[in-house]
Amino acid sequence: MLSQQIGIAVEAKDLEYRSATLIAAGEAIDDDRFAAAWVSMEGVVAAYLERLEQIDIWMTPTVSTEIPRIGTFGPAVAWPDQKDQLIDYAGYCWIDNFAGTPAITLPMGFSDDGLPVGIQFATRPGGEALLLALAYQLEEVVQWWRHTPPIWVGDS
Repeated sequence: MLSQQIGIAVEAKDLEYRSATLIAAGEAIDDDRFAAAWVSMEGVVAAYLERLEQIDIWMTPTVSTEIPRIGTFGPAVAWPDQKDQLIDYAGYCWIDNFAGTPAITLPMGFSDDGLPVGIQFATRPGGEALLLALAYQLEEVVQWWRHTPPIWVGDS
């Protein structure tokens, strides 16, 4: 535990409410359930890594919906009250965090409501150069710097 490594005790009262409730949710999971989930996740990661050996780039939406309303997520919202919405909202991004694979999100357009929409690109471990080359090529084609949202508080 980090608090033991740095020699500073961290208690629930020192954390954001969401973090404290996330810790409590984790502590409620018994060792057998945790071990089973870990084994399952290792299988998913292995299958993902195997698939990435067969393709160059894995492309997904960055998020599943437009930006959530203010207050949906936040440090004052308990983990159980935002868990399902957060998993649904950011459901495409988690696998690269677990697998340790490089990924990049690039702005690629606008929704019908004028909000930016991103695409996430991922590749096999060590493939950062491929992702950056793709990003440079897309930057040239999309020319995102030429786009501004309907409400803009910047240089004209």
